[in-house]
Amino acid sequence: ELDESHLRDLAEQRGVAVDPEDERWRYRAAAAGVDLALGRLLAGLKERGLDRKTVVLVVSDHGEALGQSDHLRHAVYLWDSLIHVPLMLRAPGLAPHDVDVPVGHVDIAPTLARYLDPQADVGGYHGSDLLHHTLGRPVPGALPILLLSMRKDELLRVGLVSREEPYHKLVLPLDSVEPELHDVDLPQPDDVDLARERSRVTLGMISSLVTSPVFPRPESPVEQASAAP
Repeated sequence: ELDESHLRDLAEQRGVAVDPEDERWRYRAAAAGVDLALGRLLAGLKERGLDRKTVVLVVSDHGEALGQSDHLRHAVYLWDSLIHVPLMLRAPGLAPHDVDVPVGHVDIAPTLARYLDPQADVGGYHGSDLLHHTLGRPVPGALPILLLSMRKDELLRVGLVSREEPYHKLVLPLDSVEPELHDVDLPQPDDVDLARERSRVTLGMISSLVTSPVFPRPESPVEQASAAP
């Protein structure tokens, strides 16, 4: 949806091949533009002497299908191409560290809370303090990462990703209520449904899902009464 000439300029600057037969070049050019903008931001902070006292967080709200099952843009599914997004944090005093276990947006708030105040109480967060990883410690009691997809106000799918090996993703479409189980370590995890083959894992994750905040529930009598005109 970006201006064509703008995308072509970015593609030329960053060496992205323009293919009129493949719309994905537009995504690559736009991503290259984000990379350029982030580079300018980091360079500007350094020029002004602010890089050593500024927290920089890079995160995306969702991914894009980029041709998966004939979808080019984001859709109402919980494919890895849609839920697997960048999450990069640079903060003064923290050494570079790669976290290779599943993490999510829900971990951002408790991580920043503990970074800004080491004594902060993060017990009320669903997410985990990722600073444990920089210290080489396991994250205590990490809850699964919750997923949901919607079309406008209609909830279509809910799911979760486990944080214990082997890492699994459970997806529950609310129309069929036929669970899907995927091994997130596979090259194309969404192409292989393991729900029947690993039924015990599936049932255990369903038990976690139905008690989670994303699982739909009927309104209580109190909520119904308060909603009445």
